[in-house]
Amino acid sequence: MSANGQVMASDVDHGAVLTYSPDNLQGKFGSFTLDKSSGVWHYTLDQKASQVLGQGEHYQEQMLVTVTDEHGAKVTQQVTVDVEGTNDAPVITSSPQAEKVKEDGVLFVRGQVTATDADQHDTLKYSATNTLKGQFGNFTLNPSSGAWTYKLDNGAHQALAKGETHTETLHVLVTDNNGATTTQDVVVTVEGTNDRPVISLVGQDSDSGSVIEHGSTPAGQVIAGTDTATGHLTGTDIDTGDSTTWSIVNPLTGHAAGDGVYGQLSVGANGQWTYTLDNSRPATEALTQGQQVTETFTVRLTDKAGLTTEHQIRVQLTGSNDQAKITGQDSATLKEDDALNAQHELHANGVLSVTDVDSGEDHFQAGTIKGLYGSLTLDADGNWHYEADNSQTAIQELKATDSLTDTITVHSADGTEHKVVITIDGTNDLPVIANTGDTGSVVEAGSHPDSQRHPHAETGTPSVSGTLAATETDKGDPAHWQ
Repeated sequence: MSANGQVMASDVDHGAVLTYSPDNLQGKFGSFTLDKSSGVWHYTLDQKASQVLGQGEHYQEQMLVTVTDEHGAKVTQQVTVDVEGTNDAPVITSSPQAEKVKEDGVLFVRGQVTATDADQHDTLKYSATNTLKGQFGNFTLNPSSGAWTYKLDNGAHQALAKGETHTETLHVLVTDNNGATTTQDVVVTVEGTNDRPVISLVGQDSDSGSVIEHGSTPAGQVIAGTDTATGHLTGTDIDTGDSTTWSIVNPLTGHAAGDGVYGQLSVGANGQWTYTLDNSRPATEALTQGQQVTETFTVRLTDKAGLTTEHQIRVQLTGSNDQAKITGQDSATLKEDDALNAQHELHANGVLSVTDVDSGEDHFQAGTIKGLYGSLTLDADGNWHYEADNSQTAIQELKATDSLTDTITVHSADGTEHKVVITIDGTNDLPVIANTGDTGSVVEAGSHPDSQRHPHAETGTPSVSGTLAATETDKGDPAHWQ
């Protein structure tokens, strides 16, 4: 921009030669040039230097022009140029505002939008033309300095998968006193990382169950039991588009995954799990009635990138009775009046054996059991001893062809019954003649003198009689005299 003019001068001296000076002059915001012979001046504004003038601000550039004739006579005139300021828009001086945050890593970044305004008295204000709340975090902006921050909400952006990015942009508007503006964008790149999958219980989900062993009562009645337990686990991965797979880990030594001590666990692709009790396994059969044990399995959820989460499934097992098997000597035959012990008792011995898959139950309930005619004593190892009073009427009444049966029930530890049968055979008992009626007396016939010495005849007692009593202990076996 420029201004022009001419300083006009005259001299009464005819033919006088006038000279104008100075020929140039540097002002504050521009420069003058002056034609020495004509007085024509020109002012050129220095646009850069004059930017400091604000809207409506004025500054007067002046040049004092001297007109001199050839004899050195002088006169002066002031040339004034009014420089009026206009508003200049602010200018961004900060470098591009680009930062990066990372899920589960750098969660906070800061920076500053800076600007200048050539208008020396202007102040600048900073504002956002969009919301400070981003999709995955929040910006703050200082309205006086342009300083900004971004804080990542670590929960909100977990859906970003590994390597996936999202940009959050803040549009910063810089405004001067007179409303002139400029803008700069703050761009924050949010980078996702792989998140571990999550196993949870939702609604009717369950990570525990119970089963009951098959079995039988001591009397042989079947206990049906419950073979299976089922449940469901919910597996999720917050990373968008990530897939997951289920597996069973930490198998027992020598076992396949999911193969436990008492049964097997399987888990489907949807998190549905099933435990199946194997009633044929020795460990299962060894469970006693009402015994409870817990089988624990660890399941694992794995995402595409290999991150895993584990969860435990617990199944409670309740044992049922398994009927014992009893074998061995379970009978004996005794004979009346034969092989009596020191107490005049009939007696017999034997040994029973018991097998029971239920742990700790392969023994007998020890004790003495009373039968019809005698009693049986049994120890825990199955050794038994039977005694009967030989003199009891029921035994002594037995004929040689008769017998008695004494059946005694014994029990193993779980209550399984077994019968020991004792047979007592009779013998023929001799009749017994009582010691009464077995004596008498007779008197010989003859004579004897009387008091006059005459003979007197004696008839005597020529015979005697009596009754013998006899008993027969064998019932139904009458005795005969001969």
